[in-house]
Amino acid sequence: MKKIAFLIVVLTLVSLGELCSQNTKTRSVTLNAGAGNLMRQDLSFSPFVHKDWSPINASATYAVSGKLNHRFHVSFGLYDPINGESFNYTSFYAEGEQSIYPHSFAVVDLNYSLSKTLVDKEKMNLALGGRFRNRLNPSAYNFSGYGLFGYYFTQGVDVWLNVQYDLTNKHHFEGNVYLPVGSWNSRSPYMSMDDEHFENFSSHKGLKVFASYIQDGELQSWGKAQAVDLDLAYFYRLSEKFDIGMAYKLSMNFNQDPQRYSSVENVFFISGKFKF
Repeated sequence: MKKIAFLIVVLTLVSLGELCSQNTKTRSVTLNAGAGNLMRQDLSFSPFVHKDWSPINASATYAVSGKLNHRFHVSFGLYDPINGESFNYTSFYAEGEQSIYPHSFAVVDLNYSLSKTLVDKEKMNLALGGRFRNRLNPSAYNFSGYGLFGYYFTQGVDVWLNVQYDLTNKHHFEGNVYLPVGSWNSRSPYMSMDDEHFENFSSHKGLKVFASYIQDGELQSWGKAQAVDLDLAYFYRLSEKFDIGMAYKLSMNFNQDPQRYSSVENVFFISGKFKF
Protein backbone atom coordinates (compact mmCIF):
# COMPACT_ATOMS: atom_id res chain seq x y z
CA MET A 1 0.00 0.00 0.00
CA LYS A 2 2.87 2.38 0.77
CA LYS A 3 4.38 1.68 -2.67
CA ILE A 4 1.06 2.48 -4.33
CA ALA A 5 0.75 5.74 -2.38
CA PHE A 6 4.32 6.70 -3.30
CA LEU A 7 3.66 5.99 -6.98
CA ILE A 8 0.52 8.14 -6.90
CA VAL A 9 2.43 11.05 -5.38
CA VAL A 10 5.23 10.77 -7.97
CA LEU A 11 2.80 10.64 -10.90
CA THR A 12 0.88 13.62 -9.53
CA LEU A 13 4.06 15.70 -9.12
CA VAL A 14 5.24 14.81 -12.63
CA SER A 15 1.86 15.77 -14.07
CA LEU A 16 1.83 19.05 -12.17
CA GLY A 17 5.31 19.84 -13.40
CA GLU A 18 4.27 19.19 -16.99
CA LEU A 19 1.14 21.26 -16.41
CA CYS A 20 3.12 24.27 -15.24
CA SER A 21 5.72 24.04 -18.02
CA GLN A 22 3.52 23.55 -21.09
CA ASN A 23 2.49 26.39 -23.37
CA THR A 24 -1.19 26.42 -22.49
CA LYS A 25 -3.99 27.66 -24.74
CA THR A 26 -6.84 28.10 -22.31
CA ARG A 27 -7.62 27.80 -18.62
CA SER A 28 -11.07 27.64 -17.09
CA VAL A 29 -12.93 27.10 -13.85
CA THR A 30 -16.39 25.54 -13.99
CA LEU A 31 -18.74 25.69 -11.01
CA ASN A 32 -21.87 23.52 -10.80
CA ALA A 33 -24.76 23.46 -8.34
CA GLY A 34 -27.92 21.40 -8.59
CA ALA A 35 -30.17 18.59 -7.44
CA GLY A 36 -29.69 14.85 -7.72
CA ASN A 37 -31.31 11.49 -7.20
CA LEU A 38 -29.53 8.52 -5.61
CA MET A 39 -30.63 4.88 -5.58
CA ARG A 40 -28.40 2.60 -3.52
CA GLN A 41 -28.54 -0.96 -2.22
CA ASP A 42 -25.80 -2.37 0.00
CA LEU A 43 -26.59 -5.91 1.12
CA SER A 44 -23.93 -5.64 3.82
CA PHE A 45 -26.45 -3.52 5.75
CA SER A 46 -29.95 -3.81 4.34
CA PRO A 47 -31.94 -5.57 1.59
CA PHE A 48 -33.80 -2.32 0.78
CA VAL A 49 -33.09 -0.01 -2.16
CA HIS A 50 -32.65 3.42 -0.57
CA LYS A 51 -33.78 6.37 -2.69
CA ASP A 52 -33.61 10.12 -2.18
CA TRP A 53 -33.69 13.43 -4.04
CA SER A 54 -31.34 16.07 -2.70
CA PRO A 55 -30.65 19.76 -3.53
CA ILE A 56 -27.19 19.44 -1.97
CA ASN A 57 -24.95 18.76 -4.95
CA ALA A 58 -22.00 20.88 -6.06
CA SER A 59 -18.82 20.48 -8.08
CA ALA A 60 -15.85 22.48 -9.33
CA THR A 61 -13.46 21.75 -12.22
CA TYR A 62 -10.19 23.47 -13.07
CA ALA A 63 -9.17 22.73 -16.68
CA VAL A 64 -6.06 23.54 -18.70
CA SER A 65 -5.83 22.87 -22.44
CA GLY A 66 -2.58 22.80 -24.37
CA LYS A 67 -0.34 20.06 -25.71
CA LEU A 68 -2.10 17.95 -23.12
CA ASN A 69 -5.46 18.54 -21.42
CA HIS A 70 -5.59 18.52 -17.62
CA ARG A 71 -8.58 18.55 -15.30
CA PHE A 72 -8.81 18.71 -11.53
CA HIS A 73 -12.30 17.94 -10.31
CA VAL A 74 -13.99 17.90 -6.91
CA SER A 75 -17.68 17.18 -6.23
CA PHE A 76 -19.93 16.65 -3.23
CA GLY A 77 -23.44 15.31 -2.74
CA LEU A 78 -25.45 14.49 0.39
CA TYR A 79 -28.56 12.28 0.52
CA ASP A 80 -30.85 11.38 3.44
CA PRO A 81 -33.07 8.46 2.38
CA ILE A 82 -35.62 6.84 4.64
CA ASN A 83 -37.76 3.76 3.98
CA GLY A 84 -41.44 4.33 4.62
CA GLU A 85 -42.74 7.07 6.90
CA SER A 86 -40.91 8.59 9.85
CA PHE A 87 -42.14 7.34 13.23
CA ASN A 88 -41.60 7.88 16.95
CA TYR A 89 -40.35 5.31 19.42
CA THR A 90 -39.55 5.05 23.11
CA SER A 91 -36.10 4.27 24.41
CA PHE A 92 -34.75 3.04 27.73
CA TYR A 93 -31.87 5.52 27.41
CA ALA A 94 -33.91 8.73 26.89
CA GLU A 95 -37.05 10.31 28.29
CA GLY A 96 -40.09 10.76 26.10
CA GLU A 97 -40.59 9.73 22.51
CA GLN A 98 -37.73 9.84 20.01
CA SER A 99 -38.01 10.35 16.25
CA ILE A 100 -36.21 8.07 13.83
CA TYR A 101 -33.35 9.58 11.88
CA PRO A 102 -33.03 9.02 8.13
CA HIS A 103 -29.92 7.38 6.73
CA SER A 104 -27.14 9.64 5.46
CA PHE A 105 -25.11 8.98 2.29
CA ALA A 106 -22.28 11.27 1.20
CA VAL A 107 -20.76 11.16 -2.28
CA VAL A 108 -17.33 12.79 -2.62
CA ASP A 109 -15.12 12.74 -5.74
CA LEU A 110 -11.53 14.02 -6.00
CA ASN A 111 -10.24 13.33 -9.51
CA TYR A 112 -7.39 14.25 -11.83
CA SER A 113 -7.71 13.65 -15.59
CA LEU A 114 -5.16 13.85 -18.41
CA SER A 115 -5.86 13.54 -22.14
CA LYS A 116 -4.42 14.27 -25.57
CA THR A 117 -6.42 15.78 -28.43
CA LEU A 118 -6.85 13.35 -31.33
CA VAL A 119 -9.21 15.37 -33.52
CA ASP A 120 -9.16 19.17 -33.62
CA LYS A 121 -11.50 20.59 -36.25
CA GLU A 122 -13.27 23.91 -36.53
CA LYS A 123 -16.40 22.75 -34.71
CA MET A 124 -15.45 19.43 -33.09
CA ASN A 125 -12.73 18.34 -30.71
CA LEU A 126 -12.07 14.73 -29.64
CA ALA A 127 -9.63 13.79 -26.88
CA LEU A 128 -8.65 10.46 -25.32
CA GLY A 129 -6.85 9.92 -22.02
CA GLY A 130 -7.20 8.67 -18.49
CA ARG A 131 -8.47 9.65 -15.07
CA PHE A 132 -7.08 9.01 -11.62
CA ARG A 133 -10.27 8.49 -9.58
CA ASN A 134 -10.81 8.97 -5.85
CA ARG A 135 -14.40 8.31 -4.79
CA LEU A 136 -15.39 8.32 -1.13
CA ASN A 137 -18.87 7.19 -0.06
CA PRO A 138 -19.22 7.23 3.74
CA SER A 139 -22.67 6.27 5.02
CA ALA A 140 -24.67 6.23 8.24
CA TYR A 141 -27.46 3.66 8.54
CA ASN A 142 -29.86 4.58 11.34
CA PHE A 143 -32.28 1.97 12.73
CA SER A 144 -34.34 3.63 15.49
CA GLY A 145 -31.88 4.22 18.31
CA TYR A 146 -29.20 2.09 16.71
CA GLY A 147 -26.91 3.02 13.83
CA LEU A 148 -24.08 1.61 11.73
CA PHE A 149 -21.28 3.35 9.86
CA GLY A 150 -20.53 2.11 6.37
CA TYR A 151 -18.09 3.05 3.63
CA TYR A 152 -17.28 2.42 -0.01
CA PHE A 153 -13.93 3.95 -1.00
CA THR A 154 -12.50 3.43 -4.47
CA GLN A 155 -9.28 4.65 -6.06
CA GLY A 156 -8.40 3.69 -9.59
CA VAL A 157 -7.54 4.49 -13.19
CA ASP A 158 -10.22 5.08 -15.84
CA VAL A 159 -10.20 5.50 -19.61
CA TRP A 160 -11.49 8.99 -20.45
CA LEU A 161 -13.15 10.03 -23.73
CA ASN A 162 -13.96 13.74 -24.19
CA VAL A 163 -16.02 15.18 -27.07
CA GLN A 164 -16.63 18.91 -27.63
CA TYR A 165 -18.82 20.43 -30.34
CA ASP A 166 -19.66 24.02 -31.26
CA LEU A 167 -23.12 24.26 -32.79
CA THR A 168 -22.56 28.00 -33.36
CA ASN A 169 -20.23 30.61 -31.93
CA LYS A 170 -22.59 30.92 -28.96
CA HIS A 171 -23.68 27.32 -28.31
CA HIS A 172 -21.19 24.71 -27.05
CA PHE A 173 -21.76 21.06 -26.14
CA GLU A 174 -19.46 18.72 -24.26
CA GLY A 175 -19.57 15.04 -23.25
CA ASN A 176 -17.34 12.83 -21.11
CA VAL A 177 -17.35 9.06 -20.63
CA TYR A 178 -15.23 7.24 -18.02
CA LEU A 179 -14.69 3.46 -17.85
CA PRO A 180 -12.51 1.79 -15.18
CA VAL A 181 -9.32 -0.09 -16.03
CA GLY A 182 -8.60 -1.17 -12.44
CA SER A 183 -9.72 -0.13 -8.97
CA TRP A 184 -8.54 -0.39 -5.39
CA ASN A 185 -11.85 -0.87 -3.58
CA SER A 186 -12.46 -0.76 0.17
CA ARG A 187 -15.81 -1.93 1.55
CA SER A 188 -17.36 -2.26 4.97
CA PRO A 189 -17.41 -5.84 6.31
CA TYR A 190 -20.75 -7.59 6.64
CA MET A 191 -22.96 -5.62 9.06
CA SER A 192 -19.92 -3.38 9.61
CA MET A 193 -18.63 -5.66 12.35
CA ASP A 194 -15.68 -8.03 12.41
CA ASP A 195 -12.44 -8.23 14.39
CA GLU A 196 -10.46 -6.29 11.82
CA HIS A 197 -13.06 -3.52 11.70
CA PHE A 198 -12.93 -3.06 15.49
CA GLU A 199 -9.13 -3.02 15.35
CA ASN A 200 -9.17 -0.37 12.60
CA PHE A 201 -11.07 2.22 14.58
CA SER A 202 -9.62 1.36 18.00
CA SER A 203 -7.20 4.31 17.75
CA HIS A 204 -10.14 6.76 17.43
CA LYS A 205 -7.93 8.96 15.23
CA GLY A 206 -9.72 10.02 12.06
CA LEU A 207 -6.88 9.94 9.53
CA LYS A 208 -5.39 6.75 10.95
CA VAL A 209 -8.78 5.00 10.86
CA PHE A 210 -9.39 6.22 7.30
CA ALA A 211 -5.97 4.91 6.21
CA SER A 212 -6.75 1.54 7.81
CA TYR A 213 -10.00 1.27 5.85
CA ILE A 214 -8.16 2.03 2.60
CA GLN A 215 -5.41 -0.46 3.42
CA ASP A 216 -7.99 -3.22 3.87
CA GLY A 217 -9.11 -2.85 0.26
CA GLU A 218 -8.19 -5.03 -2.69
CA LEU A 219 -7.32 -4.53 -6.34
CA GLN A 220 -10.35 -5.38 -8.46
CA SER A 221 -10.93 -5.54 -12.20
CA TRP A 222 -14.19 -5.26 -14.15
CA GLY A 223 -15.29 -8.70 -12.95
CA LYS A 224 -15.91 -7.56 -9.36
CA ALA A 225 -16.23 -3.79 -9.76
CA GLN A 226 -18.23 -2.30 -12.64
CA ALA A 227 -18.55 1.45 -13.01
CA VAL A 228 -19.59 3.94 -15.68
CA ASP A 229 -19.54 7.74 -15.39
CA LEU A 230 -21.17 9.98 -17.99
CA ASP A 231 -21.16 13.80 -18.05
CA LEU A 232 -23.07 15.98 -20.53
CA ALA A 233 -22.96 19.76 -20.62
CA TYR A 234 -24.36 22.66 -22.65
CA PHE A 235 -22.90 26.18 -22.46
CA TYR A 236 -24.06 29.50 -23.86
CA ARG A 237 -21.27 32.03 -24.39
CA LEU A 238 -22.14 35.36 -22.79
CA SER A 239 -18.66 36.76 -23.44
CA GLU A 240 -15.11 35.68 -24.18
CA LYS A 241 -14.57 35.12 -20.47
CA PHE A 242 -17.86 33.72 -19.17
CA ASP A 243 -20.33 30.97 -20.16
CA ILE A 244 -23.52 29.80 -18.49
CA GLY A 245 -25.22 26.49 -19.02
CA MET A 246 -26.64 23.21 -17.77
CA ALA A 247 -25.04 19.85 -17.03
CA TYR A 248 -26.09 16.29 -16.30
CA LYS A 249 -24.13 13.56 -14.50
CA LEU A 250 -24.82 9.82 -14.45
CA SER A 251 -22.70 7.71 -12.12
CA MET A 252 -23.17 3.95 -11.76
CA ASN A 253 -21.16 1.76 -9.37
CA PHE A 254 -21.53 -1.98 -8.78
CA ASN A 255 -19.39 -4.11 -6.46
CA GLN A 256 -19.63 -7.74 -5.34
CA ASP A 257 -17.43 -8.11 -2.25
CA PRO A 258 -18.28 -8.75 0.60
CA GLN A 259 -21.95 -8.40 -0.49
CA ARG A 260 -23.59 -6.91 -3.56
CA TYR A 261 -23.44 -3.12 -3.74
CA SER A 262 -25.36 -1.12 -6.36
CA SER A 263 -25.48 2.64 -6.74
CA VAL A 264 -27.02 4.82 -9.46
CA GLU A 265 -26.82 8.61 -9.20
CA ASN A 266 -28.41 11.20 -11.51
CA VAL A 267 -27.59 14.89 -10.97
CA PHE A 268 -28.79 17.99 -12.84
CA PHE A 269 -26.70 21.16 -12.56
CA ILE A 270 -26.77 24.85 -13.35
CA SER A 271 -23.28 25.76 -14.55
CA GLY A 272 -21.00 28.75 -14.86
CA LYS A 273 -17.62 28.69 -16.62
CA PHE A 274 -14.93 31.35 -16.15
CA LYS A 275 -12.19 31.42 -18.82
CA PHE A 276 -8.79 33.12 -18.47
